[in-house]
Order: sequence, then structure tokens, then C-alpha cells
Amino acid sequence: MYKFFFISKIFVVFFSILLSSSVRAEVYVNGPIYGSFCKGFGIKLCSEERIDTTIKSGTMYTLPDSFRKADEKKGGSCFINISNKSSFWGKLAKSASGISPVFYQYKSGPRHLESSYKKLGTPEYLRFKCF
Repeated sequence: MYKFFFISKIFVVFFSILLSSSVRAEVYVNGPIYGSFCKGFGIKLCSEERIDTTIKSGTMYTLPDSFRKADEKKGGSCFINISNKSSFWGKLAKSASGISPVFYQYKSGPRHLESSYKKLGTPEYLRFKCF
């Protein structure tokens, strides 16, 4: 009987440690973040552009260096679908304001001025090296 309680305590401790460490899994960005920007109807022409910032309601936000999860991982790269309503950015795009996140690329000039950035728009997905 004593042996049964001892083994059950070990299982409880083991599973609680296992569950507590997997609750907050993150995907870390390793390098620049790229977005896939497409134009056209029917036949789409897409290109990948480096993304440096996002601006919402006149406030500039830096891109995060980690995400809670990626929609897909392939060959050392992670992908987050913006058009997917279940992803973080997809939820942001469908937020109460109804404004999709717009991303920008640094051109030249002071980094704190919006005029120093090229407006890219809202990409289909984000791609970055991850670990």
C-alpha cells in the first residue's frame, strides 16, 4: 500500500512539472521578419519584403522578438498567417477597431519619424528564422 502511494506521488510530481513547463511555449525570432505582399485578382503576384515596424493610430510599434506560437514551421523558418483569423495578427486585424495591421520598412532618415518608412500594407503571412 505504501509503495502505491509513493509511486502515485512520483507520477503527480512528474506530470505537474511536465505540464507547467509546456504551458508557456514561445517561438523566438532569429533575424529579420519578412512579409508576403500580394497584388492582383485571380492571378496574384507576390513578393517578400523585410518588415521593420507597424504603425497603428499614429503610434509606432516595434516587432516582437518572440511569438506565442507559429502557424507553421519549415526548414528553420516559422510562418504566421495574417489572413488566418485564429492567429495573433489575424485576431488583431479583426479587432474591434476593424483596422488591419499595416507594416512598414525602414527607408532612410530618423527612425522615430513615420516619413522615414515605406508603407508595405498588410501581408498574407510573416516569415522569420526561429528557434
